[in-house]
Amino acid sequence: MRACMLKPRRRRPSLWPLMVVFWVLSGVTMPLPIAAMPGPGDAADPLPEIRLDLQRLQEAVDRLQRTMDTMVQRGLVVGPAKPESERKPLIDPSQLFGRAIEKGQRLGPADAPIQILAFADFECPYCARSAGIGPHLVRESKGEVAYVFRNNPLKRHKRAIEAARAAWAAGQQGKFWEMHDAIFKVGRKLKDVDFIEMASGLGLDRERFATDLSSPQSLRLVEQDLFTARLMQARQTPTFFVNGKKIVGADIAILVNAVDAAREQIQQDQVASEPVPEAEDAPAAASSRAP
Repeated sequence: MRACMLKPRRRRPSLWPLMVVFWVLSGVTMPLPIAAMPGPGDAADPLPEIRLDLQRLQEAVDRLQRTMDTMVQRGLVVGPAKPESERKPLIDPSQLFGRAIEKGQRLGPADAPIQILAFADFECPYCARSAGIGPHLVRESKGEVAYVFRNNPLKRHKRAIEAARAAWAAGQQGKFWEMHDAIFKVGRKLKDVDFIEMASGLGLDRERFATDLSSPQSLRLVEQDLFTARLMQARQTPTFFVNGKKIVGADIAILVNAVDAAREQIQQDQVASEPVPEAEDAPAAASSRAP
């Protein structure tokens, strides 16, 4: 008897991956716990797992968007591929600005009407090019401008994280900005730098500096900066925020113009908030009769 050759049943493709992609790209956003971000008095990050999950979720959304763009280009899915500038982030970066400037290294008063937040990488040559503009604006503004520095070390820069930890360790002895300037001055030779020797040259206690440099707290604070940068869509270095307005790149003129625009906006708001004086009664008309 001839054996019957049974054809394997063809498995129907699952539609779940496409359903997930369309759900993500439909513009639906998830409310994220902004309150979970550490405040100015927190001793430690209270919810590290949630923060890491949020970062992974944002990265997953970005991967799905790129996959969808590829499918559209190949004709597998009909529909326009949105450019990156039009994609909706999980959280509007402007909503995070107020909390983001509470952390980091600050120059200028906390209540300054113009707040500049910088995300930078100590190994980035473009960050080095614009490193002095923030402190300069603070010095020239006489209390009108404040500058907050936070780290955004890129993966391709091998010593960026260590440099960020070194700057923080110097800050524990009141020399953050001196170390900030010294690291950026080294430029492309950062790979040859001995940070302990650099700290000694700044007059810091070597043993204390070495302890702070290798402490878990220094790494955790850099990771918090990096996580905040991802939430605020600061994907390039340097990235500035002037009163919440995002500016990408090391063009100093653009940053200065943004500060001037913020100053003009403040003045316009002050004029608009001033009470309008009431109109006085016109004096009675003089009599035209001759005496």
